[in-house]
Amino acid sequence: MRWLVLALFTGAAAFAAAETDVSAPALAERAVAVAAPKPASPPATSPPARAPAPRQVALTLDGDALVLHDADGQAVLRLPPAPVVSYPRHRGEIQAHWETTPDGYRAEGSHPAVKSLVTVTARPDDPRIEVVLTLTYQSAVHVAHESYPLLLGKGVRGEALDRAYQMKPVKRRDKLFIDRWTPRVGAWSTQAGPAFGLIGQDTMQGLWVTAERLTFELDHKLNHEHSVYPACFETYERHRPRDDMSMTLRRAGDVVTYALTLVAGETHPPRLRRWPDGARAAFAIVDHADGANSKNLRALMYGSSKRHRPSRNRRDTQGVVGHGLPLTKTVFSTSYQLKNPYFKKLAHKLAAAGAEIAPHSITPFKDSSRVIAKEMASTFKEFAPLTWVDHQPDTNCEALNNEGGRPGHAKNTVKTLLDAGLRYFWEAPDFRGWRGLNLWRPHRRSERVSFFYPGMSLQKDGQVPWLFRSAWLFLPRDTVTARLQPKKLNALEWAHGMFIAHTYFGATKTAKDEDGRSVFEELDDGTLLLRPAFDEVFGDLAKRRKKGTMFVATMGELGQWMERWAASRLTFDGPTTVRVSVPDTMRPDQAYTLRVADKQDVNVAAGEAVTLPRPVWETDLGIRTR
Repeated sequence: MRWLVLALFTGAAAFAAAETDVSAPALAERAVAVAAPKPASPPATSPPARAPAPRQVALTLDGDALVLHDADGQAVLRLPPAPVVSYPRHRGEIQAHWETTPDGYRAEGSHPAVKSLVTVTARPDDPRIEVVLTLTYQSAVHVAHESYPLLLGKGVRGEALDRAYQMKPVKRRDKLFIDRWTPRVGAWSTQAGPAFGLIGQDTMQGLWVTAERLTFELDHKLNHEHSVYPACFETYERHRPRDDMSMTLRRAGDVVTYALTLVAGETHPPRLRRWPDGARAAFAIVDHADGANSKNLRALMYGSSKRHRPSRNRRDTQGVVGHGLPLTKTVFSTSYQLKNPYFKKLAHKLAAAGAEIAPHSITPFKDSSRVIAKEMASTFKEFAPLTWVDHQPDTNCEALNNEGGRPGHAKNTVKTLLDAGLRYFWEAPDFRGWRGLNLWRPHRRSERVSFFYPGMSLQKDGQVPWLFRSAWLFLPRDTVTARLQPKKLNALEWAHGMFIAHTYFGATKTAKDEDGRSVFEELDDGTLLLRPAFDEVFGDLAKRRKKGTMFVATMGELGQWMERWAASRLTFDGPTTVRVSVPDTMRPDQAYTLRVADKQDVNVAAGEAVTLPRPVWETDLGIRTR
């Protein structure tokens, strides 16, 4: 009876402790000291309670496959022991078999051209499954494709983040392509509940998602397209055939590693947004040099080709400088452009306002590597451009879309351009026809997209140039302004998209503007005025930039951000803490944006820890591997 009274008194003391700042254990000790005489022998005590063992799912061998089972024992995913590869002139499959290791499984594979090693690491107190694929090349090969397909179990259904940054269910006949610029985030389940998820942790070039499988692309030639003209021609002609140069060349002794993370059970991963500082879309104008002169350049910059506006009765236009709108303006090093003192002075003012002054080749004619090196070190040096745009690449031998970008060719100019500090190169042909502003084309879920990518076949001395494709916008002005109206830009922001415009603001003879493509109107005295409709477009873009909803940038700025983004990774200090990890050599000035919960975004600096509102994975779930 005495111990019953003591227990009741102790419980009351603990409750009182919860209502005050005095700890419950301290009050309990006081209660014992007052209420109970010193016993002859200590009372029996129960052993301390053990933490409950985590629930476990199973990862087991089944023939040549490694199978993930959910908590009910249902097979939800099958992992093969080797990737699927295709190398022209080196046929055959990689032969491999799984073996057990102290912390998971491994499979070594052999092929006439490559050796593979796949390791799978899993722990009994953690639901994450780390998969690492290492390829060691035995001989030189051109890579058509390398992939790692995971087969979904019967009755497994899922949803994935699509290219519009929307979580969408994967239906029976769907074929969804997720490119390098979309985090691989998804969740798959059975009727019994969540089975596994992807939390955006992989280093693959792409992912195909269907109702039956997940196919991770390690490398695929269509993810980094590059083609060149078969020869250097004397006259320009549209639609000439081209030679494909997209395949990555791997040399004997090269070692390449890829990694991905699967998470068993339910997941709530944060999503790394595409654009900095909370922007929802990106827009870049790359204006080609053709036809530009001092007169139309000034009109583009300030709205009028005259220093003083010709009439106060007309609606004033501000131009790209007046609006503070950055763009990449490519130019020639010729007597009527950069070697013209007044044009050069305007170019410096344009650069000071935030524009990038970049080479459109060096001249409109064939230039040697020696000329390129000399002009980049002199005429263009003061502008420090990052972007290069070929001029008429079928007639200019040095073009990256011609002999200049043909691996092994005597006139290859890749090293010359990289040594000059150039980093981002236009890849012809452009996207033609109306495809909408968003180059990701998220409404075409089963269509592969590739418009900004490393030129794997162009790498020199460890440097890999980046290639970009743009959208042809040299069209009748009514068509251009209709495509850039506010509701179209709103749609671009909604889908977190990107648009790179290929323009010729100086390429029209305004006095004979027969097809209506000029952005200027010409007065009787020869003055050029920027048309109000285009000035309104420039103003709208500038307002979105200032408001922060659109990342309006030069091609060099856009390329730098995307290159950093591609190298960034989410690293987890635990299930509720995440950081954006970036190589030390690529620290961005802008903040990253993380979607941490529904309609909740957080801007963070690289390396900054973020506490998440809910765990990314189930903390009481682990994986049994035996």
